[in-house]
Amino acid sequence: MTAKVKKSVGFADIHFREFVLCLGDNPSCAFGPPLSLSWEHTNMAVISVDDYELKRPARRTKVEIHMPSTFRIKLLMDGGYKKKEIFTPIATTIQPANFN
Repeated sequence: MTAKVKKSVGFADIHFREFVLCLGDNPSCAFGPPLSLSWEHTNMAVISVDDYELKRPARRTKVEIHMPSTFRIKLLMDGGYKKKEIFTPIATTIQPANFN
């Protein structure tokens, strides 16, 4: 009979990146424009997992994570998008309700 091999996984560092926001294409966004992360990013910091766990903020609730459509529109406009670029995709994806 062979001896069991003990398997384990370990982590050393967390690499933080800041990604550029862009206009998304998620059709399940209930109201307003969806946001996505572009491939463009900036490397921000490297921190050990142990340090991160000691200093990380408390987890946010669903209510705290929710981003109102007006805030998403502002983020996109602050990022250089024009109103027409934001609202044209929204108008083309709105489907009429089926009342049959």
